[in-house]
Amino acid sequence: MSYTVELYKRHRTCKLISKGAPDPTAGASIDDENCWHLDEEQVQEQVREMLKMRDSNGARMLTLITEQFMADPRLSLWRQQGTAMTDKYRQLWDELGALWMCIVLNPHCKLEQKASWLKQLKKWNSVDVCPWEDGNHGSELPNLTNALPQGANANPELTAGESLVLKLEPLRSVCFCSLVMPRHALCWGHHTSHGTCTGIRRQPVGQDSSNRPHRTVFTRAIEACDLHWQDSHLQHIISSDLYTNYCYHDDTESSLFDSHGWPLWHEHVPTACARVDALRSHGYPREALRLAIAVVNTLRRQQQKQLEMFRTQKKGECEGYLRNVECEKVLIELPHKSITLITNLEGWVGHPLDPVGTLFGSLMEACRIDDESFPGFSDFTENMGQCKSLEYQHLPAHKFLEEGESYLTLAVEVALIGLGQQRIMPDGLYTQEKVCRNEEQLISKLQEIELDDTLVKIFRKQAVFLLEVSFHIIPFDNPPLPFPTEAELSFLETWLVCTPKTDSVRGHLPKLSCRVICAFENLDAQISRAGPYSGLGEIIHRESVPMHTFAKYLFTSLLPHDAELAYKIALRAMRLLVLESTAPTGDLTRPHHIASVVPNRYPRWFTLSHIESQQCELASTMLTAAKGDVRRLETVLESIQKNIHSSSHIFKLAQDAFKIATLMDSLPDITLLKVSLELGLQVMRMTLSTLNWRRREMVRWLVTCATEVGVYALDSIMQSWFTLFTPTEATSIVATTVMSNSTIVRLHLDCHQQEKLAGSARTLALQCAMKDPQNCALSALTLCEKDHIAFETAYQIVLDAAATGMSYTQLFTIARYMEHRGYPMRAYKLATLAMTHLNLSYNQDTHPAINDVLWACALSHSLGKNELAAIIPLVVKSVKCATVLSDILRRCTLTTPGMVGLHGRRNSGKLMSLDKAPLRQLLDATIGAYINTTHSRLTHISPRHYSEFIEFLSKARETFLMAHDGHIQFTQFIDNLKQIYKGKKKLMMLVRERITQNKSSLLSCLVLML
Repeated sequence: MSYTVELYKRHRTCKLISKGAPDPTAGASIDDENCWHLDEEQVQEQVREMLKMRDSNGARMLTLITEQFMADPRLSLWRQQGTAMTDKYRQLWDELGALWMCIVLNPHCKLEQKASWLKQLKKWNSVDVCPWEDGNHGSELPNLTNALPQGANANPELTAGESLVLKLEPLRSVCFCSLVMPRHALCWGHHTSHGTCTGIRRQPVGQDSSNRPHRTVFTRAIEACDLHWQDSHLQHIISSDLYTNYCYHDDTESSLFDSHGWPLWHEHVPTACARVDALRSHGYPREALRLAIAVVNTLRRQQQKQLEMFRTQKKGECEGYLRNVECEKVLIELPHKSITLITNLEGWVGHPLDPVGTLFGSLMEACRIDDESFPGFSDFTENMGQCKSLEYQHLPAHKFLEEGESYLTLAVEVALIGLGQQRIMPDGLYTQEKVCRNEEQLISKLQEIELDDTLVKIFRKQAVFLLEVSFHIIPFDNPPLPFPTEAELSFLETWLVCTPKTDSVRGHLPKLSCRVICAFENLDAQISRAGPYSGLGEIIHRESVPMHTFAKYLFTSLLPHDAELAYKIALRAMRLLVLESTAPTGDLTRPHHIASVVPNRYPRWFTLSHIESQQCELASTMLTAAKGDVRRLETVLESIQKNIHSSSHIFKLAQDAFKIATLMDSLPDITLLKVSLELGLQVMRMTLSTLNWRRREMVRWLVTCATEVGVYALDSIMQSWFTLFTPTEATSIVATTVMSNSTIVRLHLDCHQQEKLAGSARTLALQCAMKDPQNCALSALTLCEKDHIAFETAYQIVLDAAATGMSYTQLFTIARYMEHRGYPMRAYKLATLAMTHLNLSYNQDTHPAINDVLWACALSHSLGKNELAAIIPLVVKSVKCATVLSDILRRCTLTTPGMVGLHGRRNSGKLMSLDKAPLRQLLDATIGAYINTTHSRLTHISPRHYSEFIEFLSKARETFLMAHDGHIQFTQFIDNLKQIYKGKKKLMMLVRERITQNKSSLLSCLVLML
């Protein structure tokens, strides 16, 4: 313990702590803005260095670090608030879990040490704030390392009752029997390297996943405490370079050697890779390399077996397959029902144990190792005749690789296998981000390797496998039993709910359930023959992690060497099934529709925006590469239109294609321009009925693109405008831009072509005006100005729509336009129609339509007495605001109506009388409006509004005095107010004083005049 104490004392200056950090034993304040943290890379470097030196204090150091992490007060705060910890902090916890996995997998640790570690790990695991393995989202994956059987042939048998319950339980939950292993029923009894259970430990039937303990960052290390290294086959693999068996002829899935006599290691891939990592970490690099080679050879063998099986089935040479019509329909329909025959619920990329990264790192380390740090490889470096370098080299492997292969080729191949694995998108934001991040990290490491002919062959080999192998029509050793009908399944499910689940239940099941059980036991026995299914296969699981990022790397790598294969990979990867609509369910009365009992599951894909952006990047890369190739461009265009569901991303691709096609240093690529136009048209169709803040930009860009393509493209989009644009967009943007001088100059059109294009634009404008006169009438009139017939048609459309479909604002605007264009009578007609839609109440003296009303009255007054007489009744009916009416009245009395009338006719120049129509009607309406407004204001008046009210009465008095008996009317009006509102003494006194003052002023004026 003395060394531990010393380590504890030196914590303040330990390299594990960030520079300038406080004492880690002091903890941290919740309110601290700049909390110290342990640096992830330093944690990994220092602890792993101690493990590599086989220093037993490495575990003690890790224990101290873990204690400090567990004591962080932010853990409880984050748990209480339900918020996620920072990415940096989350990654530190992941590293802690991985380091503990290495600790407990020490091949030479003592049982007492492992027991001590297990106790400590369980203690931390039981703390409420212990972080979960997959971030804030609780994992539904069951125990994946506990009690793993050791050895290549280990396959524990379940009792009949356990098998029965396990297989029939999923009928009431997620999926149908064992076609897809349900998440809550899987556990790591024994797994083949491709993730298929060949032995299953039963979870308690009916146990709710939400009630099960969550998997924490220490769960895998706890489960790994049950693993051991005593298996003789494993011991021979890691201890000898000469462990072969050339006489071994067992060709089954779990065979110990391949056809070359090289050893294989069948174990769940992440677990096997954890062993490799543990060997590396504890200073056994050669042993780790041997086991890594055995694991990779096992993967490659299974790949080859799978490919051979698929090709055989495809040719129809294997009898006894599920090949009858009904079963084929079942297999074809399963992917559309969100399931395939098998898929990997736990992907290797983004896995907590990082299996692919471990294998890749082990093999790459052997490529750049030197004599001093890795004794035993000197003979290989000497034979190369090259100086030592940090560059990766094709160091020949001494055993277990094909001719011409090296550790480098093996590392690249296992990376491609892992990246191409079909795997389910995990739940939770953190795990989904981790999948994306690890995929990008692995690809970036691959990009550091310069491809040569040997590596290109590996790329070709894996690309062919990824494309060719999709799903299997699984062969049965015996003739297949018929699948049950949906009615039979419903009956069986109901029966199971009411029947006790005991080991003897098999004997009491009806014949139907026995038939179902036997059929699916046979299926289970055969399904384990499948390999790590390709994520680029023809049919994949609906929720599989997309391959866009990986396919882009493959595409760019293969394009200079095999363009056909590169495009096949990229085009296959373009799909994004999770966004596609569900396929029709079909005839549920048919027995072959067993997928109908499987409910569709719609998980939340937190990284969907990132995935769609990667899909867009892949498509853009293909468009750029296909420039000048008509056939390729058409294929890529079809794939984009089929698979990309985001209008924003399609618009970006359209813009990218347009930029590439119109580069300044070359002539425009008309084929690529057409592709750009087609993508733009699809964007228009997608966003026509949805809200998109970039819609106007998209419309303007499309017209620009069509202009570049040519006049026929512009004419085409105008002919089919109703499928692409709203009427407003078609008139205000499309037609207006088409008829602009800049477009005519850009297209170099002659007079005939100009007139033809203008005719299409006018036809579009009239169609839009008929469909949406409120918003398009004015634009249609403007566009049709130079064509008399079209202009008259547009004007008639406005008149027809004025009665019901247009507002007074729109009509006033068009009326002003008509006056501006020199059509005053048409303007007057539209103004009268607008007045019929207007209603100005007594208190709307700031209404925006007041200026339009004054303009309409001024227009009528300028046209003549008859026009003014016709509009005044409309004004009286529509306007109740006294100040507006008095303003109109005053303007009408200042000048003679129609001073310059129609046809240049001059009127007599006589002012209109206020005692005769039509001004008498307007005067009476104005006086009445003042009276009504006065009573309305006095009802709820307050002292602070007295002065404003008195000013209002002064204006009213001026209007009253315009009548021949106005003085008498106003006096009677004031007396009436005094009687009605005699309680408002102060107000009435102020009114009386103001009136007296006004009378004195009036008398003074009269005296001066006399």
